[in-house]
Formats: sequence, structure tokens, C-alpha cells
Amino acid sequence: MAHPRARRERRFLARLQARRLEESGIVVLSLNEGGPLHGSDKKVLVRHYLGHGVGTAEIARRLKIGRHTVYNWIADGTLDMGECESEYGPRPTRPSKLDPFKGILEARLQDYLQLSAVRLLEEIKAAAYAAGYH
Repeated sequence: MAHPRARRERRFLARLQARRLEESGIVVLSLNEGGPLHGSDKKVLVRHYLGHGVGTAEIARRLKIGRHTVYNWIADGTLDMGECESEYGPRPTRPSKLDPFKGILEARLQDYLQLSAVRLLEEIKAAAYAAGYH
């Protein structure tokens, strides 16, 4: 744990640096106000800071990420994506063990709404369903 005086000095220097940057027209965003940041949030901040002329090493220091990460994001072009655009899409649907028996289940439930799961299981087991109910 850092000495209290060292922490105070670091905070003072950070505030002084932020004040100087604000005077030069650069908006300073704080990481502590909104909680922890994740990948896309950090990319938005990197794009913001690059737009205001902050150097990549300084960006890496502010966001607590490696400067090579910042260089890679710039080189990959991942900073050019939209702010809300996700890197992941919906997962493909996987076949279910019940897929071959869905017709039987739907027909039985349409005719008899009050059938229990145990009763439906008995009926599809009679139709060669191999799994069980736990």
C-alpha cells in the first residue's frame, strides 16, 4: 500500500495535469465516476482522446491498458466501429433432444392443456424418447 503522502501527491499531480489539459481545450474524462470500464467503453475513450490529440502512451496510462493495445486497436481499425456496435452476434440455435417429439408434445398440449410434465414424458418415452426427467 502506498504511503498517504505519496497518494496525495499523485492525486494532486493528476488534478494539475487535468487542469492544464482542460485549459488547452482537451476534455478530461475520469474513470472513477462511472465505475469499471469494459472493452467497448475503453475504445470510445481512446477514440475521444485521439480526437483531442492525446498521445497513445498517455491514453494507455489513463485507461490502465497497455500502449501496445492502443496501437493494435488503431492498426486493426476497431476504433472506427460505431459506439454501440457489438462484436458478437446471436448464437446459432442448436438442435434439442426434444425436436423429434415436438409435434407429439404440441398436439397433446393443444388437446389437453392440463397435462403434467410427468404425463408428457411418459407419452414421448413410449415414442422412443431416451432421456429422463430430473
